[in-house]
Amino acid sequence: MSTRPDRSPSQKDVRVLLPMSMTNAGLVNENTDEIEMLIYTSKLYGTECPTSAAQLPVNAPVYARSNCPWYYELQNDTDRFPTSLPKAISKCGRQCLGLHENIKDDFTCDYIYQDVTVLMKEYHKNVLHFVEKVESIPVVSTCVRKKETR
Repeated sequence: MSTRPDRSPSQKDVRVLLPMSMTNAGLVNENTDEIEMLIYTSKLYGTECPTSAAQLPVNAPVYARSNCPWYYELQNDTDRFPTSLPKAISKCGRQCLGLHENIKDDFTCDYIYQDVTVLMKEYHKNVLHFVEKVESIPVVSTCVRKKETR
């Protein structure tokens, strides 16, 4: 650790050695402005479930006009890099909008997940290490036929 001239002695730069597989693949890039804009714009269309499919906007992004509309929230974990990841939240829970009455009970809203490689803090013998892990993040909500239960 070293101090920079524009910082007080109590503020230190921390240097972290990241796994080469992440730095070479360009995975160490936290686009916070884009993430914040996505979260902000998704909430412009509301976070509550419309009462019917007729209330879905016509000229809007997919997340707002889907029959399983969703918005994004930040999922925070201080032991992870990146610390914040966007997570899809279904506005209607499991209810698909706009289905005919005789089939609506056969369908449900479900998430589609994206695997994201992250770095997790771990301590081994009081030494901090960053370990690559894969997290499944919900990125979309979609209407699917329910699985049969036996």
